[in-house]
Amino acid sequence: MSRVAPHAMKTTIPAYPDEMIGAGLTLLRLAAASGLLDLASVHAKGHPATWLALIASALLITGAFTRWTASLTALALFGMGWLAPSDIAGAASLAVLLLTGPGAYSVDAVAAGRVHVRLRSASNIGI
Repeated sequence: MSRVAPHAMKTTIPAYPDEMIGAGLTLLRLAAASGLLDLASVHAKGHPATWLALIASALLITGAFTRWTASLTALALFGMGWLAPSDIAGAASLAVLLLTGPGAYSVDAVAAGRVHVRLRSASNIGI
């Protein structure tokens, strides 16, 4: 039976990546939001799913509550039949946002704060 050391190193992948990855996630959020806005413009005005698409688009554009927004929107749209299983691009973009998060250029990143991990060199820690 193995035990994990009490001071085991945690993941080194940033929770809110910046630079190129952050820019890519921002573009993905904008693409997902534009797809939702397109769905809202095609369907009946005043329909609850239209309001869902408009609110989810606003949240995705700003990057607020991104993981919750992506998961609940995908489930609701699948349930209402607006997001067909054949719509691979829409489903994939929401799934990627659910799994990766919004990136550094979002309200979520500002609200959570960014943690900068600095690794010490081997000479500084006595190795």
